[in-house]
Amino acid sequence: EFDTDRRKRELSDKQKKQMPKDGFDSLKHVISSLRKELKHLLSAPKNWDLKDLVRVQELIIVSLYYDFPLRLDYADLHIDSEKDNYIKKNGRKPRGYYINLSDFKTSKSMGQQTFKLNRNNQRLLNKFIPQVRRLTSHGYLLTNQSGNKMTKQVLSKQLQQTTRKRIGRTFSVQLLRILYAMKNRGIIESAKEVSRKLLHSQEQTLLYSKKS
Repeated sequence: EFDTDRRKRELSDKQKKQMPKDGFDSLKHVISSLRKELKHLLSAPKNWDLKDLVRVQELIIVSLYYDFPLRLDYADLHIDSEKDNYIKKNGRKPRGYYINLSDFKTSKSMGQQTFKLNRNNQRLLNKFIPQVRRLTSHGYLLTNQSGNKMTKQVLSKQLQQTTRKRIGRTFSVQLLRILYAMKNRGIIESAKEVSRKLLHSQEQTLLYSKKS
């Protein structure tokens, strides 16, 4: 039944109620407001404690999803190991942080995928990741309030809490990915890049691109 509804490429009544006015770009407003709130922390990352790290992490999560709307794979990114899924800073050209995924839902059909993060996320991660290493010992990008690795379930709840508080709508990862596909609906049929960012086949991405 779920696949049948998706093939119609129509929003369910529940999804229509959750649609924010500005669609996927609602996240831009969240990022902007969080940057203003966290300006004092972002200017002095070496002074953070665990509580500060978790606060800044809220911005990191939303900003990463706006760049690459993956599933819940961000919870499994290693920062000190190149095993399975990881994030790594390349010191040689092309320089910067890259995400490498080899273990994800569609990895058997799509193979290993690598993504270079945008400039804004590069700057954020230059401040954030060194403090993750300083304040935790779990070896992953994201941290829960106890200082341990964040699970996928907690990441999902965090995203929902942030969007409900900041936008007035609860964004599941699936809804966020649908909004991204809808934003790019005009190019999906001819562009493979959108499907690659979603780690989908082109057919799967077309199913996510709902008719408003």
